[in-house]
Amino acid sequence: MKYFFFMLAAAPLSVCCQTLVHAQVISKSTQQAIPFATVGLVKQNNGTTTDEIGSFKIQCRSIEDSIIISAVGFKTARVAVSVVLSARKIELEENLVLLEEVSISWRNKAKPTTLNDFVHCPTNYYSVGLGTYRQVAQRFLAPRASMRLQSIRLCKMAGKATFRVRVYAMDSITGMPSTDLLSKELLINSSDKNVYIDLQENIVLPDRDFFIAVEWLFISSNEFRVKAKIDRQKISYSNYAPRLSFKKLTGIPTQNNCRMLNFNGSWQKPENYDSNHVFMIAAELGSQ
Repeated sequence: MKYFFFMLAAAPLSVCCQTLVHAQVISKSTQQAIPFATVGLVKQNNGTTTDEIGSFKIQCRSIEDSIIISAVGFKTARVAVSVVLSARKIELEENLVLLEEVSISWRNKAKPTTLNDFVHCPTNYYSVGLGTYRQVAQRFLAPRASMRLQSIRLCKMAGKATFRVRVYAMDSITGMPSTDLLSKELLINSSDKNVYIDLQENIVLPDRDFFIAVEWLFISSNEFRVKAKIDRQKISYSNYAPRLSFKKLTGIPTQNNCRMLNFNGSWQKPENYDSNHVFMIAAELGSQ
């Protein structure tokens, strides 16, 4: 069994940081707390997730930094750290279309076309830490444009994990994820190794290229400890579930189809990433 973790500079963070920022994220219209919103420091490029009551704590190196807050169904906000320190509450404006949670369905469906199909889950796993990325996206190429995405399957290490699944169109210029194609929130809470997600209302894919992404939630129930040895010194740090399964293809190197979303809101191709690594995410498509 192999593990692929991103630990980055999580250990030095507690030494360098000078200011503890804590606040609550709420809806501007209802004044209700927003759980599981993503909170990121722009310059520092690390972040966290709000808890069940919309609260978060994060340490920053400079009050000159800004915080980006994003949540499904709300407009992304950017607020100066100095403002957050005085206000203690951050209000997000709702989008025109409110998103609802959908359930996981295990009923069988017709599968006319399956992309990146798999039968078994490899025992190679990928997870992230606080100072790394918050989403990982796998690129897909549909046989033709205007097909419908009916369902998604993914493989992870067995064990409880709460996370989101996102679907994006591809920017034809940058090759990065762009428009969010989901009309409902896919908030997954599963202990199973194989997760099947019935989209219920099929998503029309405007072009052949699209992305399916997994979004990590940095909450206590997802946290686990990793022990490692660096320069003969034993260290321990936190990573977060899900531990997403991936496989390494053999033969001719393929195109790098993976994209990572930073806490500052920018997508990038991961550094030192083997383009032959493919995440165990399958897309099931049907015709219009």
